[in-house]
Amino acid sequence: MAENIGFFFLAKGLSVSWASPSKERLERLAKKAERLRRRFQRVDGTEKPGGADFLQFPFKPQSAYQLCIEASHEDLAHKRKLLGHLDELVGDSTLLVTTSSSILPEKIHPRCLGCHFFYPLELSPAVELISGAGHGREKINNLA
Repeated sequence: MAENIGFFFLAKGLSVSWASPSKERLERLAKKAERLRRRFQRVDGTEKPGGADFLQFPFKPQSAYQLCIEASHEDLAHKRKLLGHLDELVGDSTLLVTTSSSILPEKIHPRCLGCHFFYPLELSPAVELISGAGHGREKINNLA
């Protein structure tokens, strides 16, 4: 899921950073991002895809992030650890989001929102944002 979401944003010209403990996965993502860039170059002569970073854990932020989307396996302890690590690296204004469909966002992290994309991303303008127990409502309202 994280791949599809990331490549969707990249194709829209936004900068995307993928983070993983797996060097092999990051190398595969880098090759796929390069193929996307070459495809845009071939089709319309543009360099449309945004910048892509491939960060291996542990990492230090390369820039100020506006949005961090967590899309790891459905394990509460893992998600808590990951979002806690990200929270230490990014500013308070960074939106922390999980794609979890079985764990409430506030169980993962106090600043976390839930987010579900509808497939195919390219054809569906809908995104579901979930805030629980009052967490993040002001951020959702500011996004509208």
